[in-house]
Amino acid sequence: MRAPRHPRPLGRACAVLATAVLVALGPAPGATAGPAVRACGPHDSCAHLKPVDLTAGQATLDVARLTLRNLNARALDPSSGKPVRGVAVRFTTTDGRFLAEARTGRDGVAAVDARERVGPRAARELTHGYDAALVGDGVHDPAVAHGSVTLATGR
Repeated sequence: MRAPRHPRPLGRACAVLATAVLVALGPAPGATAGPAVRACGPHDSCAHLKPVDLTAGQATLDVARLTLRNLNARALDPSSGKPVRGVAVRFTTTDGRFLAEARTGRDGVAAVDARERVGPRAARELTHGYDAALVGDGVHDPAVAHGSVTLATGR
């Protein structure tokens, strides 16, 4: 008779799957994110990238006009606290639908209104907030932060 087979420990495969699930889920509502998790080790080409603290603020959705105003995020150097200037920040719904993109200014803030009217589906998505992602520029680590959306009625 054959001995019962013992399951193999999950180890690395489980860790890879858990990481993929956490990345897909994104940050918790109301959370802010600092430096993004690096996808490479200390000897890889991205080891020289500078970390960035990225925080997203509050935007306003005018439900009567279906317009989204003041998507914003601030990028700071975590070691000095100084603003990170001139980096692109992409704003999306939590489901990844593109809303707008802006560059950080002298104060490290990127702020923009959504260019197009927001449809009913996107308006529903925006009740969960929006995501701001610092696009990789070859100098700074990519980073993601979650911002909130308040609802307003048109005047």
